[in-house]
Amino acid sequence: MEVVMHSLFLVPLASLVTWIACRWWYRGQLRALEGSLPIEEPEADLSVVAAVASSVRNRGLSPSTAVFGEVGLSGEIRGIPQAPLRIREAVQMGFTRIVLPTANLDPSESKDCQLIGVRTVGEALDELIA
Repeated sequence: MEVVMHSLFLVPLASLVTWIACRWWYRGQLRALEGSLPIEEPEADLSVVAAVASSVRNRGLSPSTAVFGEVGLSGEIRGIPQAPLRIREAVQMGFTRIVLPTANLDPSESKDCQLIGVRTVGEALDELIA
């Protein structure tokens, strides 16, 4: 039985794999993810990349950090719609640090939390799993 993976999951996974250059791991993870996660929004791309990288490096992400952003195939982090709303919701949920696209960085939104703008997957992972 052939399973088709959700295309919105493949883009961030492919970007991460390109970035860390682990083709052997990539093949194994694609087999392990048959059925995949029902990810409906490209805004979740960066959080998927962070979770996979955290697993690969065996290092947890800070529970006080929220992550969002769209990941392009070359590893760039694209701005997303409704970032101020997402920031407010994250703060209401208790997050004190938010990693988001630099394009969405607005200093006026950082009253109750630390906002960290990133341009690439590499920058994001340096902030999240350094």
